[in-house]
Amino acid sequence: ILDKGITQDLAARERIENLDTLAPICDFFSDYILVTSRGCAWDCSFCSSRSIWGTTVRAHSPAYILDALETMIRSRGLTAIAIKDETFTAHRGRVLDICRGIKQRGLDFLWSCDTRADCLDDEMLFMMRGAGCRRISIGVESGSPRVLKSLNKRLRLSAVRRAIAAAKKVGLQVRLYMIAGSPDETPETLRRSIAF
Repeated sequence: ILDKGITQDLAARERIENLDTLAPICDFFSDYILVTSRGCAWDCSFCSSRSIWGTTVRAHSPAYILDALETMIRSRGLTAIAIKDETFTAHRGRVLDICRGIKQRGLDFLWSCDTRADCLDDEMLFMMRGAGCRRISIGVESGSPRVLKSLNKRLRLSAVRRAIAAAKKVGLQVRLYMIAGSPDETPETLRRSIAF
């Protein structure tokens, strides 16, 4: 457990607003994971994102990300990368710019990302697939609307179904993140999640 004074010092530190001022992690480490933003615009009750990153989402620019990807692929020799933002597709224009840049730079690699179902559309999924994306992981958490509400997920299962169908239509694999045992979970809500 951190000393109380240290904890207060950490809480008082200013957030770095322009993430592009940071040195790319791939300049120092060879890893297949890339984080292109910090924070999440949602406030789900089970998540610590706001405690860690605050309430403002900050993101690297497409140019910064493309430079990092180029280093990871051409200098580090990686052929597969996992983009581990909490919601990579939250900013549609940024995602489309990254996809266009991957193709323009001739970067040939496979990648995956994590996102929300209500932050996806047909054009974006098509562009992502064309830029090498092979799998998306969607945070769903439960197949029960009541449990979703208790988690403050602010997500409709109909949006999840639409996103899955659209992703599969362009040839993407889809993985769902689910939670079993939420505070309002019952045997029936768990069965609904399994059936979903």
